Amino acid sequence: MKRFTHLVFGAVMICSLIGGAFGQGVVERDLQKIANKFIPEGMVSAHEAVQGRFAESASKDASGTIVVLYKKGSYGVRYEGLVLIPQGSDAYAQHKLPEPEAVWSMMDPIGIFFANADGDTASELFIIDKCYTGIGPTGARPFYRTRVYDWNGMAFSHVDSASEKIGNANTVAAAKAKLRQSSKTLKSQKTQMLVAVEFGAHNEQIDKAALAGEAWVKEPAQIIARTFGGFSEMRSKTIEFKAPTADEADSLSVTITNDGYLDDSVRGEKYSLELKMNEQGVWKFVTAAKAWRCQPGRGNQDYSTIKCT
Repeated sequence: MKRFTHLVFGAVMICSLIGGAFGQGVVERDLQKIANKFIPEGMVSAHEAVQGRFAESASKDASGTIVVLYKKGSYGVRYEGLVLIPQGSDAYAQHKLPEPEAVWSMMDPIGIFFANADGDTASELFIIDKCYTGIGPTGARPFYRTRVYDWNGMAFSHVDSASEKIGNANTVAAAKAKLRQSSKTLKSQKTQMLVAVEFGAHNEQIDKAALAGEAWVKEPAQIIARTFGGFSEMRSKTIEFKAPTADEADSLSVTITNDGYLDDSVRGEKYSLELKMNEQGVWKFVTAAKAWRCQPGRGNQDYSTIKCT
């Protein structure tokens, strides 16, 4: 009996070690090796690669998602970031992290963590930056800001409201404490999840029209009208164009909201589109996604990717 007990205990120990090795993702020394493969030429690591559980809807192995930060040179200048989402054996999808609205001349990442900042069930990515701006005895003093990144099913966006709530926290513990203090406000801001929409055929149509010299391919409003602008069996349609600045821009965000469908299940759909102009002045789609909401009593009344009944 004692021998049997020892064998069982040994088997449990072996299983525990195997489970620990695989359950914790890639070991730390190999994590940076993976990250280095994705750092662009001429750049260096701005912070050691970190693996964590966030953007859960993007991968079956959410705990294996890797944050990679890099910069030019070794000094504390502004940095860029990638998120690597596992897609199978040694394969990762790359997603660029956008810059926050407020940036400074020097932004050095000193801490990375994961927590829930809104009303959904998924964790967000937090990066604490040590920042400098200006010159002189007062202008060059350091201050701190926390970047907060949320996944919407298609891409990452920076949650400026959450960053403002956290404020000048300079440690992970301090940032988490600020997050807890403002949790009621932040959790009212649910993330609208999106699913991809095929737009390749629309771009092919634009290419053919451009070769034929048709003028509408240089007018974003006409492109939207021809592709996603149909109006039938619905009560209303609104189309909103948004440029990064008031100056002439080469990129546009377009939101299309269809409501009041003649459908027993789905009430409406909201499309999120991105257009970019090429050197010839022709506008083409770079991303397209949508969410929907259900008829009363048939499911989610907010726009989401949850199926209606």
